[in-house]
Amino acid sequence: MHKAERAQANLLAARCDRLLALDASQTAIAEAKRQNLANVDFEAAYLPSDFPTGRFDLIALSEILYYFSATDLKIVAQRCVDALDQGGEMIICHYLGETDNPLTGAEASDLFAAVVSARLPLRTTLKVRTRLKVRTTLKEREYQLERLSAQMPRAKIV
Repeated sequence: MHKAERAQANLLAARCDRLLALDASQTAIAEAKRQNLANVDFEAAYLPSDFPTGRFDLIALSEILYYFSATDLKIVAQRCVDALDQGGEMIICHYLGETDNPLTGAEASDLFAAVVSARLPLRTTLKVRTRLKVRTTLKEREYQLERLSAQMPRAKIV
């Protein structure tokens, strides 16, 4: 867990009742645990094999998607959908520049969103079964932040 990722965990912890933060590095997890955040569990995990059990109302994946092979990324996306509470949301953030990873940030984002979109649960609204999907993207030159949700965005009252 790099300094920036620890800062993200701190910011999320301030807004969460409970937070589970994962990293593949035991060293990073040990360092993060020294922060003594009462509502945060830091665990070493190597996805997709160590995907946590339980249900979550928010799943945030930052700077990780492009490290996966396409096959593993599809598994991670499927497990995220399976673990997401009804009405929950996913936030994904990734670098868009050149890397030597299996996927580019854009490829990883599009593949993840395609799997999530295809697997979002059906919702009933006004007695009509519809698949509600929202993909909101904030894109800068080098980074992209996305919100994936099964909720309809709230209408603005003018």
